[in-house]
Amino acid sequence: MSPELKIFKTETSVTLRFDFTEAIDSVVSIEIKARSFEVQIQAYGVQEDALDAGFPLYSNDGTSFFSNNNLSNFENVYCPPTPKIFLFSYLQTAFIKVCTESSRGIQMLESNPCLLWLMLDYSIKYSLDRVQLHSWLGMKRKKIINKIVGMNFDGDEKFLTKIDPLTGESNELNLIMRMVTNPQIVSAYAHWSRIPIQVLYVAERYPALHGAQYLLDWCSSNYDRMSSYLPGSSALNKLTEDTIRVGKELNIKNSRSLVVACQTVDQLNKLHDSWVESLNNSRRYYDPDIEFDRPDIQQCEGVKWISSANSLVSEGVVMGHCIATYVDKARLGKSIIYSVFYPERATLEITNRNGVFNIVEIKKEKNKEVSEETVNYVRDWLNQENKKRRSFFTKS
Repeated sequence: MSPELKIFKTETSVTLRFDFTEAIDSVVSIEIKARSFEVQIQAYGVQEDALDAGFPLYSNDGTSFFSNNNLSNFENVYCPPTPKIFLFSYLQTAFIKVCTESSRGIQMLESNPCLLWLMLDYSIKYSLDRVQLHSWLGMKRKKIINKIVGMNFDGDEKFLTKIDPLTGESNELNLIMRMVTNPQIVSAYAHWSRIPIQVLYVAERYPALHGAQYLLDWCSSNYDRMSSYLPGSSALNKLTEDTIRVGKELNIKNSRSLVVACQTVDQLNKLHDSWVESLNNSRRYYDPDIEFDRPDIQQCEGVKWISSANSLVSEGVVMGHCIATYVDKARLGKSIIYSVFYPERATLEITNRNGVFNIVEIKKEKNKEVSEETVNYVRDWLNQENKKRRSFFTKS
């Protein structure tokens, strides 16, 4: 629910009083003067000064959440005239307060807003007073980073200047904190001009995607939550790893650099297909052949287990994809590979983890997507096998 908002004006100040008592015992008062911005929170009988109100005053289009008036339009009231404040919903009041009271605050907001964000969060967690906070604004930027994260890496200040928040919520701030303490991440984006926060969010889950240019293309959709960019990213990560592996099989120097330099996902797919074709054309059969250990699972009609390295090479040639590079994974039992003939021709990779069989990937020729019917057919078979195994171990 929205709080009850009351506005009190005098000749020298405007006070906004946000009353949350219908939901919780809390009232937040914000007094805005010519060169100060005071926040007080009254909760459960205790009143104290605060740096942040705990909620944003502006939406990302610059309009107020709680009134039709923009706070900067109040007479005799100074507010920093920068749209960058609207990028941050978490600690937004603290941004306004520090920028209202210090020109250095405005300078940092304009030049490195994410560093200011980290600094404000640190000041609240460690109860820095107003004097200490303003003292920090006069420090060298690298020294500020060193105090906040406890370490310093070359390029981390520039790294922070490039990050574009999505909605400016606290989970984005926590992600930035994790990223700036990782020298590999900082190095991977050294030559980027801007880094959307959702790119870091996806890349954090899949190290193979660190610095991949096509993530800009992948994350170009206009969503309002970072998690909205995750669907499909697992397949993108697998495509990346497969392409790098094929490049290494072809003895292409710096294959990873060539992969992550692709500007779009379409370019990555074309590079993958081109390398796979070259690999399959040059592929030699093993002499002698390498036999794989038979998996502990019943055969399924229309699905044939690939039992050797040369059979795997033949599957890759026939299907026009990179399954031939999975010889070592199949030999070590990390992957079990099948030729699928029903309901359609495809190649299937499954794993056995702790006695449970799961689909890793199933693709038609040249990595085209299979039908839902095919996925369900294979999934039903694996579910039956898993059920039989659970029943056997339960009885034992």
